Amino acid sequence: MGKGEMKVQNRRHSRDTEPYSGWQILWKMGMPLLYVLAFLSGIVGIICNGIISHYWSHLPTPMCFLYSRTPSTIGFTSFGSAVANCHWVTYGGTVGVILLFLCALLYFIKVRSRDDPGMFLYLLLICVILATIFLLAVSCTLAEGMRVTCASMGINSANNKGESCYDKLEKRVQQYSLPVSTASMVQAAMYSFWGSTVFSAFIAWFHLALYFRSF
Repeated sequence: MGKGEMKVQNRRHSRDTEPYSGWQILWKMGMPLLYVLAFLSGIVGIICNGIISHYWSHLPTPMCFLYSRTPSTIGFTSFGSAVANCHWVTYGGTVGVILLFLCALLYFIKVRSRDDPGMFLYLLLICVILATIFLLAVSCTLAEGMRVTCASMGINSANNKGESCYDKLEKRVQQYSLPVSTASMVQAAMYSFWGSTVFSAFIAWFHLALYFRSF
């Protein structure tokens, strides 16, 4: 066996036995599972928010349940904000999930299968950071929008005291007999989007750590 072959084997052995060696650690930390959980959570959030936004946008007075600033002297018909707010949550979440899916393809096809991923690792890092930003923006929009709506309904004299924010939200459209529960859909969308954001942030953190270790 030549000296060149011995050097190559020694490098491979040192790389494989390195305590924090790249791809094996990512695999053992459940990287495939993180991608699946982030993707599925985002899909659930998109579906839930998309369904309820569709029904609210087709009311006699189209509106979004987010960012409502209804004062105490105004009735039900003026409730809500522009439908675009709800559409942003749905379509912004869709962009984030699509980016996440592209990240997963890039990781499993190009990055994970190579000993030296090079430029593919850099592209993956950009992709997953963009996906995380989109999902975080959507989650914050939904959370802040509901906070404003709940605060407005809390000071509205037309609402009964002792009821939760989501109970009051249901009352706003009860006369239209929607086939789905607004409260359930909004809560499911919020939990799902935040879950997808957290999983995506973990993925971004692992890839970022791996990127700096590659130097």
